[in-house]
Amino acid sequence: MGWDITYHPITPEELQTWYFQGLQDAQQPAQLIQAFPLDDFNADKLQKLFVEGRKTPIEGPWGHFECTHGFFAAIVASFLRDYTYLRGAAFSFVLEKLPDAVQYTTAWRELVPPQWQGLPFANRLTENYNVGAYLSPDNLRQLRADYATRPELQAAVDSVFGEGTLPLFWQAVDEALQHNRGLLEATEVIEPTPQDLSASTGYGDVQHCRPEGLHLYAEIAQRQLQEALRAFGESETTTVTREVLFVDPDQPEQGAKATRASTPEPKATGWRRQLCGAYVRSITRNYRRFDGRMHRAEFWWFALCNFIIFLAFMLLGGLFTEGPLSHSLLGSLYVGVYGLYLLAMVVPTLAAEVRRLHDTGLSGWLVLLNLIPYLGGLIVLILLAMPAKPSGAKYGPYRDG
Repeated sequence: MGWDITYHPITPEELQTWYFQGLQDAQQPAQLIQAFPLDDFNADKLQKLFVEGRKTPIEGPWGHFECTHGFFAAIVASFLRDYTYLRGAAFSFVLEKLPDAVQYTTAWRELVPPQWQGLPFANRLTENYNVGAYLSPDNLRQLRADYATRPELQAAVDSVFGEGTLPLFWQAVDEALQHNRGLLEATEVIEPTPQDLSASTGYGDVQHCRPEGLHLYAEIAQRQLQEALRAFGESETTTVTREVLFVDPDQPEQGAKATRASTPEPKATGWRRQLCGAYVRSITRNYRRFDGRMHRAEFWWFALCNFIIFLAFMLLGGLFTEGPLSHSLLGSLYVGVYGLYLLAMVVPTLAAEVRRLHDTGLSGWLVLLNLIPYLGGLIVLILLAMPAKPSGAKYGPYRDG
C-alpha cells in the first residue's frame, strides 16, 4: 500500500491533556466531547479509542509506541481539529534523505509523561498505521527560515513533497504557526478512496480532513489511471457519477462540502488484467529499470505470470523432448525458444526483485544472495514478501502502473 500521510496541528501541552491525561482520567474523553462538539458517531469512536488505549501496555511484544499510543494520539487529534492530508509526502522521508534534518523535530521523549521517557522511540515513521515525527512551533519556525538558506534542505524537502504537495505542506506549517502550534505526522489516520472521496474511511474523523490534499490525490490518481489505460491501449471508459469534496473559496472555514460530479472511470478489471499488466510492464518499459520501487502486489502478479509461462514450457517439454517429436525440427525449435525465454527473463526478473527490495527499504544488491545455494533463494523470497517501508522512498518513485 502507499502512504496516507496526515499532519495534525497540536501543541505539546495539548498532547498531554488530550491523550495522555485521558488514559489516567476516565472523565477526560467526555470533557473533550463537550469542549469540541462531536456527533454521536465520532463521540463513540473517541470513547472506544480511549478504552483501547487504557488496555494497551506502555511497551511489550505487541508493538512499539509509534504504532499504538503515538498513533492513538494522532487519531484523537483528528477528532478535535482540522488536519492536512498529503499522499506519500512525509517529513520522515526528508529525514531519510537528510539525517541532520532531525534538528527540525522534537524527540518523543520530551513529549510523553515521565514514566514513559525510557521507551525506545523511532521519532519518525517506520511503517503504516504509525505516528511519525513531531515538529514543534520552534521547529517549524526554524524549518521555514532554513529552507530559504540551506540548499541541501531545500533539495531534500522538494524531492519528498512533489506532485503539488509542497504548497499544501507550507500552508499547514503557516496555519499551525499562526496559532503557535506544532505539527504531528501520522499515517493512515484517514484512507481516502480517490475514485470516490465520499467513500473515504479512517480511524479518525474524516470530516476534519482539509479537502485540498484529497483533491490533489484524486487528480493524480485519475491521471495515473488514464496513463495506465493508454499503456494498455484501453480506450473505452464508462462515466459514473461520484461524490467529490470541494471548498467554497468564499467560505473556507466551512470545510469540505459534497457535490455531484461526472468523471470517467475505467471499466472494471479483474485478476487477468492485473496479472497480464504487471507482466507486460516488467518486460517492456521496466525491462532494465533497476531504480525506483515496485509495489508488493505488482511484483507477485509479475512473478505469478512468469511462473505460469514457465509451467507451460515444462508441460510442453514432455512432448517435445521425450516424446516422438524429440528428434524433430519442432523439438529443436522448442529447446531454442525455451532457452531464449529463460535468458531474456534474467534482466527483468532481477530488475523487479531490486525494485521490490527498494520498496522494503533494503539495498537491491541483496539479490546477490540468490547465488548462495538453497538458503540464499529462500532468504531473498522472504525479503521480497516484506511490506513497504518509509525508508524505501530514498530509492525513488514507484515504476509500476
